[in-house]
Amino acid sequence: MVRRIVDDIANECTRELSTIKLGAELQVQENDILPPFDEYLKQSYFHHALSEVVKLQRLFGGAGLLLLCDDGLDPSEPVDETNLRAVTDYIPLSRYELIPTDFTITDYSKPEFYQITTSQKLTDLQESSYVNLKVHHSRVARFDGLWLPWRLRSQNSGWGQSVVGSIYYALKKYWTAQDGLVEMVQDADVFCHKIPGLFQRIASGNESDLKKRLEANALSRSVYGGLAIDTEEEVEYLNRSLSGIKDALDPFLKEISMALGWPSSILTGDSPGGMGKEGRFEERQWAHIIEDWQANYMLKPVTQVFDLILKSKEGPTRGLPPENWSVFFPSVFVETDKEKAELRLQMAQVDSQYVQLGVLNPIEIRESRFGETEYTIETSLNEAVSQQLSVAADEQFEAQMMGYEAQKQAYMNPPEAEGAVPNDTESPQGATTAGGNAGTQTKQPDNARKTDSYEHYDAQNLRIKVNYDHGDGITIGHPVGPDGQRLDGATTAPLMVFGPNRTRVYKVYRARFDIDGESVEGPYLAAFASLKAARTACTRLYPRQNKVSLSPIPNGELESLQIAWGTY
Repeated sequence: MVRRIVDDIANECTRELSTIKLGAELQVQENDILPPFDEYLKQSYFHHALSEVVKLQRLFGGAGLLLLCDDGLDPSEPVDETNLRAVTDYIPLSRYELIPTDFTITDYSKPEFYQITTSQKLTDLQESSYVNLKVHHSRVARFDGLWLPWRLRSQNSGWGQSVVGSIYYALKKYWTAQDGLVEMVQDADVFCHKIPGLFQRIASGNESDLKKRLEANALSRSVYGGLAIDTEEEVEYLNRSLSGIKDALDPFLKEISMALGWPSSILTGDSPGGMGKEGRFEERQWAHIIEDWQANYMLKPVTQVFDLILKSKEGPTRGLPPENWSVFFPSVFVETDKEKAELRLQMAQVDSQYVQLGVLNPIEIRESRFGETEYTIETSLNEAVSQQLSVAADEQFEAQMMGYEAQKQAYMNPPEAEGAVPNDTESPQGATTAGGNAGTQTKQPDNARKTDSYEHYDAQNLRIKVNYDHGDGITIGHPVGPDGQRLDGATTAPLMVFGPNRTRVYKVYRARFDIDGESVEGPYLAAFASLKAARTACTRLYPRQNKVSLSPIPNGELESLQIAWGTY
């Protein structure tokens, strides 16, 4: 059982080979790094050494991989990463062979040096064992044991606790109960020889004759395989009842399972049952235990080893590691083909909706689902694609505006007869914008449908009384307060143009026109996704203005337009 407890975690942790995962923002392709990196680990037998060191870690409460780094320096000196040619080998050592020379309460996991004493050869060229070899901590990937408080850790040479030690008392109870059951089974059948007048013979002092008879019985059973008895004597076996003995060890096994945190079916190898459908609950719990051990007790040392491999000049990256990478432990939970198909079908339906709504781009979905080391349901946004989506939305809006404007111009301005004089006063009239004299003030937007309603820009708390509806979600009117009255009752009150994007906070712009060399203030423009979209809308609404400039309004002016709305 102890071997199972020690080995099963180590075997599961290395069943799916660990590798690296690159950052999504890197330009380098994973196919350029991952295959040579995985091949390097395979050729150097890294995962064999990893499995062995994890077994030593769990059995003894700590272990380490001695990294044989080819950097031209003595083992007592730090690894020279700039001159590191290769990591030639990994030597698994237990905590009893890897003794920290100094450790402190601030960082017990990084002593300055380790003292190595081992009878095994570290290299093929070695002729004798290493005794008191001084090695710098940068050349040792430390796999610590279970957590211990500082007082106990200081008594343990700075190492953690063994997994076996953490469940020792539960194991001791189990072994004691098992030994008791063995004795019960051995004494289950009791040989009984009935002799008439037995007690009278003993009382009369014929004990010696009785002993001789019993010795003759034992000799007869061993030699002849039978007994020679008188007609009045009887021989039989008394059987002890062992009903329920198969469940006698269950409480002790449950205590071990609780101490380990393992499912009972994993510990005993029995077929799971109960609430877990076909054992899927137990499998998920077991996978969680493995992933927890990898994250808490393996991630740090494995990262140290991979970092040196990526920086070595003869390694898979030729000494040029990627800027953003991390250790990747594949999931040990094995999904069935049916579960994989159902998950991917659900994600395909969700992704399809996102693409139709314009939230995601097919490139982002492709990179997120299939561009990583394995299929994932997490989505990473691509900034370049996001910019393209924003530009495409603006272009689509601009195209729609141009289309509507062309249709309205064709409808409102039919071809004039030859020699006819155009009349500028035929377009819809309304209040002029503030600024300038009456001759320079701009008119209401051309070719807009008159209406009478209220609309609200929720993101900026702006409200207008709509005078004209230009279509395509664009409305024009005067800013009003909570009571529905215009903020400026003069005939020169400013207009406000609402765009289609009224659920997100965008800047509010003020338009200015150049009329006869004089700058005249035009309408406000709100709820447009960008300055370009707002300029395009303003140009379409006021086609007779040759020069249009837009600028964001200051916060004070915006607050004056939002007057009193915060209390409603």
